[in-house]
Amino acid sequence: MTANKKTTPTWSGVFSAFFLSSHMPYRDKVPVHVVVDPVLSRVLRPHQREGVKFLWDCVTSRRISGSHGCIMADEMGLGKTLQCITLMWTLLRQSPDCKPEIDKAMVVAPSSLVKNWYNEVEKWLGGRIQPLAIDGGSKNEIDNKLAGFMNQRGLRVPSPILIISYETFRLHAEVLQRGSVGLVICDEGHRLKNSENQTYQALNSLNTPRRVLISGTPIQNDLLEYFSLVHFVNSGILGTAQEFKRHFEIPILKGRDAAASEGERHKGEERLKELIGIVNRCLIRRTSDILSKYLPVKIEQVVCCRLTPLQAELYKNFLKQAKPVEELKGGKISVSSLSSITSLKKLCNHPALIYEKCMEEEDGFVGAMDLFPAGYSTKSLEPQLSGTCAATRFPLEGDTGLC
Repeated sequence: MTANKKTTPTWSGVFSAFFLSSHMPYRDKVPVHVVVDPVLSRVLRPHQREGVKFLWDCVTSRRISGSHGCIMADEMGLGKTLQCITLMWTLLRQSPDCKPEIDKAMVVAPSSLVKNWYNEVEKWLGGRIQPLAIDGGSKNEIDNKLAGFMNQRGLRVPSPILIISYETFRLHAEVLQRGSVGLVICDEGHRLKNSENQTYQALNSLNTPRRVLISGTPIQNDLLEYFSLVHFVNSGILGTAQEFKRHFEIPILKGRDAAASEGERHKGEERLKELIGIVNRCLIRRTSDILSKYLPVKIEQVVCCRLTPLQAELYKNFLKQAKPVEELKGGKISVSSLSSITSLKKLCNHPALIYEKCMEEEDGFVGAMDLFPAGYSTKSLEPQLSGTCAATRFPLEGDTGLC
């Protein structure tokens, strides 16, 4: 509990005090700090703490009044999953008025990530919570599990987190739309860029005010696709699709046209700034440069590998056969040229990779079988036939094999 005096909320590794708003009931109650569980706060890096604070402020409508959604768009490797698990756990256990902010949460992810989400929840929360992951079963079995999840009530429900794939959600949306969920998190959320598809519409019909969309690539080439993502998490902040098109998309695209007048360019830039200003209130994106302080200095070394006699003969044989083809095509790069580059890369790695081409006497490899040693077989690696293998072997055997 905090003293009953006015203080300025700060961020110091845990959620600082969030006082009850004046419009909320029980104004005479002493507000409490909302604090991240030490099990999680001790492993959060500074940028992750800032991310969790941003997510909390968004889903509790502190950043945009009347809106409860946001887009977590950090680059890969910055811990988006951990930040969202921290948000879920805090909402399920705390609020400024001494009771959980939500009773249930749902994670919707590609089918290949359902198990990963389950493992991550288990990893960070251990036995503190029992998530329900839907990873197969008959229609009736899944319906019964989902109905059981939706019918849970109270401050401490047995399985407060549901993890489900987009495909399963779409097929069983009717069951999930019968009740309400406190929070929904959509991983790989750029899948929702098309507001016309069934998955988007099914998720958008879910009875939940708090929505978090996770995507490492939220920027779309099509402005209407970008609108769909923002509209999903915070319906109405960009107007309707028609209003967005009229106010933002048309002026921005006109301003980017090569034949645009100075006035159209200026108007397009102004509308783009306005759009960015609105979206940045509910979108957070950090790059992997943040991690540089935690990593050792990156050292790159270029190692030149000498071709073995067999590789050199095969390479020369290929070039002799390829030259007339290039002359016939007038020196222009063709599909066969790009294919040749791929074949030569394989040859430089190990002759075994192009052995099948030699057997079938494909272009560039006619007569190449005669260059292989007698009794050669791809069943044994024979590293002595590859300059690359020799270069990677030399630290142990003293045979450099370098140029």
